[in-house]
Amino acid sequence: MLLVLFFYGTCCTGQEVGELTAQKLENETAGAEDVEPEDDGHDQLLEFHYRHRININTVEPEWLGHVSGLNMLEIQSFREYRKWLGPFIDLMELQSIPGWGIETVRRILPLVKLGEDQQIVPVFRERITKGEHTFLLRTGRVLEKAKGYMKNDSGLTAFAGDRQKLMLRYTYRFRNLLQWGITAEKDPGEPLLKSGYRKGFDFYSAHLSIRDYRFIRAMVLGDFHINFGQGLVHWQSMAFKKSAETIQSLRQGQALRAYNGTDENRFHRGAGIELGKKQWSLLLFLAIDKSDGNLVADTGSQFKKVFTSFQTSGLHRTASEIDDKDALRQNIMGGQIGFRQGRFKLSINSIRYHFNNEIRKKNEPHNLYAIAGKNWFNYSIQYGFTYKNLYLFGEAALDKNRHHALIQGMLASLHPSLDFSLVYRNISPAYRALQSNAFTENAETQNENGIYAGFSYKPRPGWRLDAYFDVYQFPWVTYRTDRPAAGFNELIQVSFKPHKKLDMYLRFQKEIKSMNEPAVDGNLTVPVSVSRKNLRWQCAFHPDARLLIRNRIELTWFEKGGLTEQGFQAYIDLVYKDVKKPYSISFRIVWFQTDGYNSRVYGYEQDVLYYYAISALYDSGSRAYIVFYHNIHKNWQIWAKLSSSFYTDNQSVGSGLSEILHSRRTELRFQVLHRF
Repeated sequence: MLLVLFFYGTCCTGQEVGELTAQKLENETAGAEDVEPEDDGHDQLLEFHYRHRININTVEPEWLGHVSGLNMLEIQSFREYRKWLGPFIDLMELQSIPGWGIETVRRILPLVKLGEDQQIVPVFRERITKGEHTFLLRTGRVLEKAKGYMKNDSGLTAFAGDRQKLMLRYTYRFRNLLQWGITAEKDPGEPLLKSGYRKGFDFYSAHLSIRDYRFIRAMVLGDFHINFGQGLVHWQSMAFKKSAETIQSLRQGQALRAYNGTDENRFHRGAGIELGKKQWSLLLFLAIDKSDGNLVADTGSQFKKVFTSFQTSGLHRTASEIDDKDALRQNIMGGQIGFRQGRFKLSINSIRYHFNNEIRKKNEPHNLYAIAGKNWFNYSIQYGFTYKNLYLFGEAALDKNRHHALIQGMLASLHPSLDFSLVYRNISPAYRALQSNAFTENAETQNENGIYAGFSYKPRPGWRLDAYFDVYQFPWVTYRTDRPAAGFNELIQVSFKPHKKLDMYLRFQKEIKSMNEPAVDGNLTVPVSVSRKNLRWQCAFHPDARLLIRNRIELTWFEKGGLTEQGFQAYIDLVYKDVKKPYSISFRIVWFQTDGYNSRVYGYEQDVLYYYAISALYDSGSRAYIVFYHNIHKNWQIWAKLSSSFYTDNQSVGSGLSEILHSRRTELRFQVLHRF
């Protein structure tokens, strides 16, 4: 049994994630208006430990949770098992840990190894000489030319650069103890080595990270992420919200970690250090960040400018986008004092901003409580406590104007086959925090009250039932509703895995909320009920160990006032991977038909390593892609992906300057990785 779990849990050749993670990525992309995630730090860490496994007898339980995504009950159960029964003598013992089912063991097994107790912190010379160097080059382009690249009557183009997307990354890593690296990237349309743009790449990132060296638990110079509490005050790393993994409602992650992704907004640039002694820890950081946005002349002074809005796309292709680059400078400082004793932990978090220009949002109802002025700060207190099979957690926060935000949650293992999660949030309409990311319905942590309940039930081997129900209200107006509103969403998913070669699930999801609709006279808006429903069936079949066949059928329904839309997609995946061969091939073909953008359908796609690709399809047509991977040498690997979408009724694809005057959109991506 253990060998079977190991084989089907191992993944090292490409960007392959578990089914629940793929669903979470699809949900996050939909919630972020079709923006694909660009923080691949966790995948880098996960893939590193697939190749350099963690010693199960010396690893910190929290670190194992960071890598694998274990929930706090599973982490605590692991800690207690190892504490009372001593070091593991066989990996088969993992199946004996209370609360660990087959899926948990399957998730952990490819990451761990048996080992004798050893020096956890080697001498510094070993850190800088025995690590692994990685060079990565990724490039890609859309083969059809968009409007922004076409010359006008003056012979000029709207986009300053060419169609190529290019990323270079170098990283050195020794276990989880030492890391440094540099990343350079340009997006399509951005200039590179062009007259008037002397800096070369549009975006650079660099870092040096040290962990567990004497009294230093973590130190980062350069670019880094700060993650506090449950995200009410600050959370920059990728964090998921509601998904089919219904009990994963707790924010978990390193408070300070190095950053080398390509998201140009959600990181800090400066220095951070976390010190620790016994039960106490102290984290401090300083940063000078620059943010894109709109600077306009102040109506009261022609010599003064005010900052009116943030631009988070990270694109600098046109003259206006280039003008918006680095428009606001932020001097940031913050810290965390933490205490941990046994099953209890407590911390106090604080962050303060000073802006070089005054922030002044447009005078609109949803901006009544927006951040304004030249400074801002937030602080919070968080806790976590384990009692038997119950984990309680929460965070309470205040902003500069003493407006409050509260999250209180619970994870409970009610039975060996039943887990339960409950989250209550109460966030003032006036509460504001920059770069927060809590477990909420709103994309931003503000103006929301609600309660979420989720459970996961395994009635018998091979069967699993996951469901959640979330009801919420917005006490004040939002960007899309001019009155206070309420809503709810629910999900139920039944998974069936009768044996190792077959895995399937059926999912139904429903959401009802309010959204503005123009009134009859056209001068006012009225909120109307918006309903979205989704029904999905997916099946994955392994005819043998080398081949995976997976197919999905999905239906969507959208209703807003008198408008109704329906959507449909069906796809089939073929994945060939022979452990005896140095290559693998993934292929997909999709058929889709929707009545419009509101009934669009999503699908996570296989891609090159560390790249997240989620298709958002609407109108009617088909899409196909093929991904090829080859391990040329033990130190050299290459990936290539060719994808194309064909639209049957459209004469163009996209909008604005990104519009392609053709019914097809084809993209080619290539990546090479060298390790030594």
